[in-house]
Amino acid sequence: MSIHRSDCATFQRMAARSPELVLETAWSADVMSGRGLSVYPVDLAVESNDRQGLLRDISEVFAREKMNVTGVKTRAGATSRTCNLLSRCRAPRKFSVRARY
Repeated sequence: MSIHRSDCATFQRMAARSPELVLETAWSADVMSGRGLSVYPVDLAVESNDRQGLLRDISEVFAREKMNVTGVKTRAGATSRTCNLLSRCRAPRKFSVRARY
């Protein structure tokens, strides 16, 4: 997931090309004004074909982005795997955002 300012040129190109990848997000008025909590728990679900090394590959993305994972739960089906991860996300200040996944 990437968080972009709504006026970011990269975001605008991506949104025009692949609008199904855009999730609208909102931050509280306190956070946007610099008051209140600016770190939020984020639940992320990853659904994929089951394969060896999948959880390692997902973990490497979090490590590369310097994000902590505080919880992981995986479920394997006959051919698929679902990984639910809990992380913490710092809310940006002074701009509205949209997320790309």
